[in-house]
Amino acid sequence: YGMDTARLFLVSVASPEKDIEWSEKGIEGSLRFINRVFDKKIKFGKSSKKIENKINKSIRDITENIKDFKYNIAVIQLRELFDSIEGEISRKDYESSLKLLAPFCPHIAEELWEKMGKKGFISLEKWPKFDVKKINPELDALDSFILDTIKDIHNISKFVKIKPKKIIISVSEEWKYKAIEKIKKTMEKTYDISTIIKTAMDKQHAKEISKLVPSFIKNPKKLPKLVLTQDKELKELEVNIKKLENEFNLQIEIKKDDLKAMPGKPSILFE
Repeated sequence: YGMDTARLFLVSVASPEKDIEWSEKGIEGSLRFINRVFDKKIKFGKSSKKIENKINKSIRDITENIKDFKYNIAVIQLRELFDSIEGEISRKDYESSLKLLAPFCPHIAEELWEKMGKKGFISLEKWPKFDVKKINPELDALDSFILDTIKDIHNISKFVKIKPKKIIISVSEEWKYKAIEKIKKTMEKTYDISTIIKTAMDKQHAKEISKLVPSFIKNPKKLPKLVLTQDKELKELEVNIKKLENEFNLQIEIKKDDLKAMPGKPSILFE
């Protein structure tokens, strides 16, 4: 497999409190990732705001996890970074991504560094710094929204016996976004049910809100980290419709105002 593949696999399963278990599938996964990175055709130009956000967030988080010896988490973030590089990227941003790769795959990183026309060794370069102004939590929330939707579809497909012709993805009713935003903000100050219900109350949806609040108090993890709007979720699904269709090799239909859907958690129907 090569030294970089072995190194990447070992650090991806390394954790100070756990023993390492060798896995043939795991090392093959590391090899596939390295091949994708090495063979990827990079188009240099101007980085989109999404890529700038991902690069700067990755520099911040990977640096912190290396300091804390959380190499396994750093590798996950590194994979996500390189898999997110699509379209144009600035030379500076790509250089930063290679510097993040270097401690885990030093030989491959040096090769890619030289292919860029850089002189000297990447291992002697200064570690990249992140720009906090280019980190946008909303862009992260949109990325997570699509990734979580893909995971949910994969999980559902395990239980579907007949191959469907299409998948219908429906986002939540608009009122839920406003209500949950209010619930989330109030829960940061108090867990008093009556106070939270009163803050989020909407006469038209009083019964539904009265049911939602206790469920969030019981399990706050159900609340999205950042509440998007219905319009933003719809647009993000529409932008990624081809990606979803290629992922599942099925027609994708996008709808809105589904009773069962929640902000950040669209309903999924196989037909």
